[in-house]
Amino acid sequence: NKSAGKTLLSFRPEISLKRIPFTGVSALEIMELLDNIIDLRPVPQVPEEVAKLRSRPQDPQNPRLAVVVPFRDSGDSSSQGLNRTANLEEFASHMTTFLTKAGRDYEIIVVEQEPGVIFNKAALFNIGYYLIRNDFTYMALHDVDQLPIDQRNTYAIPELPLHLCSASSQYNWQPAYNAMVGGALL
Repeated sequence: NKSAGKTLLSFRPEISLKRIPFTGVSALEIMELLDNIIDLRPVPQVPEEVAKLRSRPQDPQNPRLAVVVPFRDSGDSSSQGLNRTANLEEFASHMTTFLTKAGRDYEIIVVEQEPGVIFNKAALFNIGYYLIRNDFTYMALHDVDQLPIDQRNTYAIPELPLHLCSASSQYNWQPAYNAMVGGALL
């Protein structure tokens, strides 16, 4: 899927969804809302080359992976969303190389939040799942600023949910939280 990764390295307005602020609603309400939004169904149009990749038969030996990335970029210097566009460009390039070397059949799906509302990463993951649920075997929930460095991490389909980011350089290679997962989850 090297070509798919290259296709998605830059902003493609023709595959963006209209922006809808989601705040204070449950996952079930989001799914119901998405089902009733005019122009959102059928699945949004994607570039022809991506649609071709998605429509090909799945290889049972290489299940199709969706890497869902919640995203927002903020000009506010006090926000964790500052300069996320640079993170996204680095993430797309790194993950394309990393997952191609691992031999994964994958696609990176960036779900962007409307600016001006409190960042709701869980809602964006729910929307990402909604958009990929029929075309992919499994998914990785991935922060844009977490990059895998060990090629032994192949992003293969796990038997159970797998925390991919239990330690990072940001925390001196120690777990950031004892009882939570974050960063990247298969």
